[in-house]
Amino acid sequence: MPTAVTVAECLRQAQTHGLARVDAQILLLHSLQRPLHDRAWLLTHDVDTLTPVQTATWQDALQRRLGGKPVAYITGRKDFFGLTLAVDARVLDPRPDTETLVEWALACLPESKPESSPASSPSNGSPHILDLGTGSGAVALALQHARPDTKVWAVDASEDALAVARANAARLHLGVQFMASDWLCAVDVLRTGRFDLIVSNPPYVAEGDPHLAALTHEPLSALTSG
Repeated sequence: MPTAVTVAECLRQAQTHGLARVDAQILLLHSLQRPLHDRAWLLTHDVDTLTPVQTATWQDALQRRLGGKPVAYITGRKDFFGLTLAVDARVLDPRPDTETLVEWALACLPESKPESSPASSPSNGSPHILDLGTGSGAVALALQHARPDTKVWAVDASEDALAVARANAARLHLGVQFMASDWLCAVDVLRTGRFDLIVSNPPYVAEGDPHLAALTHEPLSALTSG
């Protein structure tokens, strides 16, 4: 049976192994079944003792992270642009840097208009957005959430990725429409007319790049295009 440890001792253990503090905090909150953003709670409860079950969960999470598994795959969750997404090894772990793409896309969209105003969109109505290679649906869902007046479509060549994205959309009650397509190949069946905006965070790591060795837990097709 695992030896009882305190919150502070867990964080020191992670530090000894060279684990980033934020990673350790998130994994510890996950092990304690606390909200992942509640890092301040750890500071005010640093002498609390973990139960044997919590200790075992923490040790398992710590070892998996030290083995290179992304924090999001261990917790099954990732916060992105104000949304909490479910993620697993079927999709790329959404990076905070990708939020810049969402910010840029929102800046490029025309301002929302009252329903009585003349349509300013090239699509003669609500702005139409297409997300290519949606993965977990992070970008598409963030845009739909930030601009509920838009119509967002998202495609991916991976049915596994689409299953994750659709589940996220259903849980968040966001009406993004998903379909299987190898980039633009099947998009014509959408019959949406012109798109006001096409966004994408495509695979951009070169085959054979040495950085891929540290990304073996993530789907290769989301990292390098072949």
